[in-house]
Amino acid sequence: MTLQRLLEVCLLLPIATSFKLQLPFMPSSTQTRAGDASRQTDAERLLGSVSLTDVETGREVSLCSRMKGKGRKTVVAFLTHFGDLSSWEYAQKLSYLRPRLEEGKVDLLCVGIGSREAGLRFSELNGFPVSGLFCDETGSVYRELGFNSGFLGEMSGVNPYVKLFFMLLGIGSPGTIPAVLKGYFGSKEQRADWATVCLRLVDGKRFDVLGERYQRPFEVATVRLQNMMAVLDRWQDLAPSDDNLIIQQGGTLAFDEKGAQLFRYDDKGILVYAEMDALLQALGLPDTSTPVTGSS
Repeated sequence: MTLQRLLEVCLLLPIATSFKLQLPFMPSSTQTRAGDASRQTDAERLLGSVSLTDVETGREVSLCSRMKGKGRKTVVAFLTHFGDLSSWEYAQKLSYLRPRLEEGKVDLLCVGIGSREAGLRFSELNGFPVSGLFCDETGSVYRELGFNSGFLGEMSGVNPYVKLFFMLLGIGSPGTIPAVLKGYFGSKEQRADWATVCLRLVDGKRFDVLGERYQRPFEVATVRLQNMMAVLDRWQDLAPSDDNLIIQQGGTLAFDEKGAQLFRYDDKGILVYAEMDALLQALGLPDTSTPVTGSS
């Protein structure tokens, strides 16, 4: 660099700084940040800042770090709290689907609201594998992702159990009453293979007298009764410490091998979570032999 060029730089540098001019050798930090953001995958954008407790190990981990990529898709299911019937039922369906997901090179991660101890008890009682199970004790990740906070969820001064009671009646919880009725009356349009596997109170073959290859009357209702009995016996162990979280709803996300979002479903209310057939189709795993659908 010549002496003349050095003098020009020394004279221009204070001016460029005061007027925030961009010299060729001074890259804009704003542009750099914007470039980094544009290179983020959907998974990084939504979950990049999410740290949760691994129920299996008790360690704080980044959720994105558990998404393997490398030719594998990922489903991240955000359950409701560990003592909620929606969580129990949805986890049972996901357990039933797990072999099919593994065959299709899809990893399954699940998050529940509550403590690590509650997550361990949930895994023990429900039979859901503790590997790949995480807990969010405060529900902060659910709020960050914008999931439904439940009926009057943002209104303080109202007992959360009163809010829950109204949701059980279908108020602020669209789809709950139809889902409950389908459990009793059955549905010719749906399958409940997952329920047959989970039945403990009665022999699932007894429902064969009502027919096969569809959701038989009282089949799902019996599993729900079974779940309710287990939850009520261990409510204090399973429920979140913050009562306001008993009405917080969850959702389901799915990403492809490169982190692009394939699927999102925000739970609408109690027993109204992602449909299994819609999730499978989004993953490119259409189920033609044993269709299993969730509540709608």
